[in-house]
Amino acid sequence: MRSHCTVALRSVRHALLTLAVVSLAGAGPSAQQSPVKLSWVAIPGNQPAGTPWRAQFQMGCVPDDSTCQFHEKPRHHVILTRAYALLATEVTQGQFRTFANATGYRTQAEREGWGNAFDRDGYQRQDGLSWQVPGFFQDEDHPVVQVSWDDAVAYCTWAGGRLPTEAEWEFAARGGVDGALFVWGNSVDGIRTPKAANVADDAVRPHYPWWAVFPNYRDGFSWTAPAGSFAPNGFGLFDMAGNVWEWTADWYAPTTYTSSPATDPRGPESGRSRVVRGSSWGDEPLVLRISERSYQVPEHRSYFHGFRCARDQPAS
Repeated sequence: MRSHCTVALRSVRHALLTLAVVSLAGAGPSAQQSPVKLSWVAIPGNQPAGTPWRAQFQMGCVPDDSTCQFHEKPRHHVILTRAYALLATEVTQGQFRTFANATGYRTQAEREGWGNAFDRDGYQRQDGLSWQVPGFFQDEDHPVVQVSWDDAVAYCTWAGGRLPTEAEWEFAARGGVDGALFVWGNSVDGIRTPKAANVADDAVRPHYPWWAVFPNYRDGFSWTAPAGSFAPNGFGLFDMAGNVWEWTADWYAPTTYTSSPATDPRGPESGRSRVVRGSSWGDEPLVLRISERSYQVPEHRSYFHGFRCARDQPAS
């Protein structure tokens, strides 16, 4: 299952929503506090000892990746100069509920009365779906789904953070291992021992018998898994592959890698769609690669899409 988009958007609306969210969160020190307890992981740089935080890596397709997509090329050198942290897990239903209860926030799906399901013909609008009624059973510790890009921005702002850039997301997903095809290594079979991710597997076949899946693998979950159910990567981050796609801050363009700056890239200045990374519980080996890029219009929501927040760290 690959994610694609066709619907246009208006950037002014998103700018206004961001301003509204900042107002909701409040001003001054209280804007950096929220009633929900979150686990932040400071992402280590790879700078020489005694120098300011910096992270350098090769972004995009790794060598000998025969399944590389055109928009993952060229592999290019990236330098991040802003220290940051990511949430250890994707934002959960319970964490999002705390936000919604504290602020009265209603998601785009709730306001408009529908979310997206999925069948042989792709995404299908279904009335009544929302983060509270996602389309399958979820506990409070499962990643929240049926949330749009705007919903993710609203939560992260309230929690004193932001969405990660695409480059920040990929550096963190690699977990300090440069050149790996997957978060668990270079072999598809490496997902099995220990079980490394919630993906399209034998447990999904009863619901979607036509899907390509990881062969001879059963992760134990037919839909989403509780956040943090699988082994973390080298930085201590969970579910950087599988479970749910994660919204990033960047606009999408197929040619981003041919023209983006080497230092602190942030994607195009405008666009029709936002980048999502990390794949989901419904994806096959091809899509689980770290360099895999997908995209959706910001108003998109489905039971494959969630998010995790980033925040700036004090300079060292």
